[in-house]
Amino acid sequence: MADGQQKAKVISFINFKGGVGKTSNTVNIAGELAIRGNRVLVIDTDPQSNSTVWLMGENNFEKLISIAPTARNTVNTLFQSRIFPNVYKFDIGNAIRGYQWIDRLFLFPAEYDMIDIENHLSVVPFAESILRKVLIDIAYSYEYILIDCPPNLYKVTRNALYVSDYFIIPCIPDYLSKLGLHILVKKIQEFTEVADRELKLLGIILNKGSKNVGVFKDGKAAIEDELKKMIDKKTYEKLVDDQATIFKTWITDFAGVSDAVSEVKPLCLLKGRGFNQPKKLYHDLTQEIVALIKSRR
Repeated sequence: MADGQQKAKVISFINFKGGVGKTSNTVNIAGELAIRGNRVLVIDTDPQSNSTVWLMGENNFEKLISIAPTARNTVNTLFQSRIFPNVYKFDIGNAIRGYQWIDRLFLFPAEYDMIDIENHLSVVPFAESILRKVLIDIAYSYEYILIDCPPNLYKVTRNALYVSDYFIIPCIPDYLSKLGLHILVKKIQEFTEVADRELKLLGIILNKGSKNVGVFKDGKAAIEDELKKMIDKKTYEKLVDDQATIFKTWITDFAGVSDAVSEVKPLCLLKGRGFNQPKKLYHDLTQEIVALIKSRR
């Protein structure tokens, strides 16, 4: 660690619901941050491994999971090494992979076998702090660490929250998201109180839908109202303060995402007029996130 070097800002992207844009937000914001000169680490803690496949490509991912399970050096290997220390060996130095198109972007990959990990973590002492113990050694090597969380609040997700400074909630602006927002924040606060950790809601990202369609306009208004109530009533004041926000940039245009995945690139690297709008949306959203983090220092 160089003198004066700061610890990375660690941000978890979390929602109980799947299909709300967590992976797309994580990967595309990571790409934006990296092309601006930041060293960025993406940690994929979701057994679906979507961030991993996006940044590694399907062929490289297939090569990874063809290796003996005990020697893959994935997020799964990390947890398994605490459950079965005589079988699984983990090395954080070999676990982090560089990204081929941006030399400041890195990946700590997931794998499908993680789907069974929760059954074993219940017997591991201090299971929520496993990820933290390895990140302590590398947190000063990056400006940002972004964590793609699974759609639950089990022990792997709690590991992500335990190491995070902030969390972001990606959601689709509908009435069900408004209902889920309250429960999600309530459960995260319960965890942070027991774990004695400081964590703040950075903001809510609106994904999909349209600003001009009534159901989505109403959903956005309902989410705004719910967040305002949390702030005004100080219901979850340890997590949600008056700087928590709904980001102004609404990722309404998901055109290009499937192309980005197939090309193993975040949107910021794609060329062509058809990608201009989604690229601009992620550029603007990333600007908002960086500005909000700086204002909190």
